[in-house]
Amino acid sequence: MAATSALRTSGPAPLLTAPSARAPSRVAAGALQRSAAPVHTAPGETSNVLALNEGHRRKMELQAEVQAMLAADNAWWHDTPDAPRNVVSATTPGQFKALVTGAPPNQLVLVDYLKASCSGCRRLHPKLLQIAAANPDALFIKVDVDANDEMRALGEGMQVSQLPWFHLFLAGDLVASFSANLATVSRLRAEIAAHMPLPVLGRPAGQRGSQPALKHSFENQTRGSAPAVVTDCPVPLADHRDWGEGDSSPGGTKGRERPLAPSAAMPADKEEELVHPPKVQVSNSPVYATGRRLGKGGFGQVFLGTRSQKSRSAKDNKPVEVALKFEHNTSKGCTPNGPPYEWTVYNGIGEVYGVPKIHYKGQQGEFYVIIMDLLGSSLWDIWNQEGQQLTAQYVACVAVEALNILEALHQKGYVHGDVKPENFLLGQPGTPRSNKLYLVDFGLAQKWRDSRGSHVKYDQRPDDFRGTIRYASVHAHLGRTPSRRDDLESLAYTLLFLLNGRLPWQGFQGDNKGYLVAKKKMATSAETLCRYKPDAFKTFTEAVLNLKFEEEPMYAAYIALFEPLLGAPGPTRPIQVENAVKVGQKRGRSQLEELNAEALDGSKRKKIRLGFPASQWVTVYNKHPPMKQRYHYNVSNHRLDVHVSKGFDDGLYISSVCACGDLWAIIMDAGTGFSQQVYRVAQRSFLPKDWIMEQWDKGFYITAIAGSTNMSSLVVMSKGTKFTQQSYKVSDSFPFEWIKKKWREAFHVTAMATSGTQWAVVMSRGAGYLDQVVELDFQYPSEGIHKRWDGGYRITAAASTPDQSAFVLSIPRRAMSDETQETLRTSTFPSEHVKEKWAKDLYIAGISYGRTVT
Repeated sequence: MAATSALRTSGPAPLLTAPSARAPSRVAAGALQRSAAPVHTAPGETSNVLALNEGHRRKMELQAEVQAMLAADNAWWHDTPDAPRNVVSATTPGQFKALVTGAPPNQLVLVDYLKASCSGCRRLHPKLLQIAAANPDALFIKVDVDANDEMRALGEGMQVSQLPWFHLFLAGDLVASFSANLATVSRLRAEIAAHMPLPVLGRPAGQRGSQPALKHSFENQTRGSAPAVVTDCPVPLADHRDWGEGDSSPGGTKGRERPLAPSAAMPADKEEELVHPPKVQVSNSPVYATGRRLGKGGFGQVFLGTRSQKSRSAKDNKPVEVALKFEHNTSKGCTPNGPPYEWTVYNGIGEVYGVPKIHYKGQQGEFYVIIMDLLGSSLWDIWNQEGQQLTAQYVACVAVEALNILEALHQKGYVHGDVKPENFLLGQPGTPRSNKLYLVDFGLAQKWRDSRGSHVKYDQRPDDFRGTIRYASVHAHLGRTPSRRDDLESLAYTLLFLLNGRLPWQGFQGDNKGYLVAKKKMATSAETLCRYKPDAFKTFTEAVLNLKFEEEPMYAAYIALFEPLLGAPGPTRPIQVENAVKVGQKRGRSQLEELNAEALDGSKRKKIRLGFPASQWVTVYNKHPPMKQRYHYNVSNHRLDVHVSKGFDDGLYISSVCACGDLWAIIMDAGTGFSQQVYRVAQRSFLPKDWIMEQWDKGFYITAIAGSTNMSSLVVMSKGTKFTQQSYKVSDSFPFEWIKKKWREAFHVTAMATSGTQWAVVMSRGAGYLDQVVELDFQYPSEGIHKRWDGGYRITAAASTPDQSAFVLSIPRRAMSDETQETLRTSTFPSEHVKEKWAKDLYIAGISYGRTVT
């Protein structure tokens, strides 16, 4: 059984290998190449030269005087007593490393690379001292990259291409790299302002605190083992280590996108210790006295507010009791130098069905305050009060009202982003609204529709988790752009939690909790989740789990599913239901018929979560002019040399390798552009670091890698690539954080492999790509790949573990004549299909084996 995906367009097609066969210009590991430096005579040094005549002696003295004057003149950048105290010099690489890594995590570090002979550096220096004096919390490090061989090597390793050049570090991370001179000094000020953290409350500005483990450590490449192995060729300075990734938050808490929050945002536990104003009056509101705490939102706290004085005016209909939501101005929910992000959402949606009314909002002292309708208990509270399990009728009423609310919100162009029992509240007790459902906390809401009315574009950033782990959609776990389907998947989990009392993925602990929960969600079918429950829950869950990124949900049909469970209209319903009988509308009837047809006939829509795993071969084909290509599969170690040697004799080079179990598959062709090639099978080693570094020294670069289930690896290294520098990382999880860092340094992924659950990623400079993205999933990411194809990207690397699949897609710098690319998924090696593809001038560009179906 084979599954095929194809993209055919005229225009460029990316190739896995560069066409040039010339030897690369590169720097050997541990011995950075550089031109010989001029030798200067130190001030006051005398020459031990005998038999000089008086004229010659005088000439030497004058030369020494001139050299002394030049040396004194070139000392313009040296430290002086009147320089700001936060300006220091690094005269050795070790001192540079200690200064950068020793800075507190909330201190911005600016590195000024200069030369004494650089006139632009000299003219800018007085301005730099002024900027340093104006930013006393930052550390300014001066580095003369022409002082000696060591410092020249440092400059080359840090990729200093022109002077003056600046790097900004924060918590050990390189956050900015740029050039600036006297004419563009505003760029320097802007970069400092953009990355300067806000001072942490409770600690005086500039005071050093305890330093957590750095995300970016300056270590020698040969030092001891680490959780992840990283090797660079050449190694300019840094050995990146795997310090974890993203914002996977513990159950019951939420993670959010970092750019919305200040760098020095106040921790949630500290915010609880703050003293809130005893009385509140904002935006011409009445004065409200702050009462008991009612609860805690994602980024703030909610208190009871009671009106201090009742108005005697009959026209004054302002409520006597309200909810006061306080958010400190350094809260994670606040935008930089502005009010909470949630305010932007409230302004964007206006009045929405099922969303509490906002009466006033404004700032009082250090707090941003929202005065809103007072509500009652949350569904979480009620679930606890009712023995941690609610009746099918109660949950059906919740489903209908929640769908009404979400549909109304979605019509405003927003998704909520954190649907869960704690964010659904009933109305104020003792009022006509006491059994009406409301949705609160819009701190994670995002637009799914742009200002032109079009759906936002698809993207995936695997390190960007938003939501609550227990109820978040799998797409949220994987960092995909939020859309309407995510709210509905979270609603399905919320309903089943209320109905069953728990969810199958509760109980996971540890740093990789988010990964384990997402994996369990993908491995749990709707049938398993809804076993022994009314059919409406299974049909609804299956429908929302299969929604596409831009697909409009069938709200009316979903509501109609639950109508038979609601009971008779009136006080017998535990929750007030508005407009429940949408099935009476024509649109609702047709949608319900379609939904039921899909439930009965599995062929109507492909189900994406079957509840059992499957692994397949994934073969990537690119359009290419006719060329010679050869494949071998089920190759044992002792037969590998035979096949490869025969290929070499026929003028072929290895372009792709893969492992299935402990056997290898190799692809050899004449279109690589390589001029020489070596390879090695490393038994019980993933990857052979020492051998790789030896080959780097000889001018070879990694062009293909594979890993077997017994931890052996096959590494292919070639000459004739366009690579100028290379680095690889071995990690227990997909190293997206590291990949992002290397992207910022102009590296691109050029090869990937797995061994068991370990990942190996190779990144190279000079790979010939304009841009690169990653598609990571617990199955073959068909939708994501098609979205990327539509955006001009083509698959250039792929690898899979037994649990996950990763595809790297790139936009090439050089336009090709044909961009056609196809993928083929088969349960056995696709030997029956390859010749068919060759007949269409489609050649294997990459191959992997691993998880494709969940």
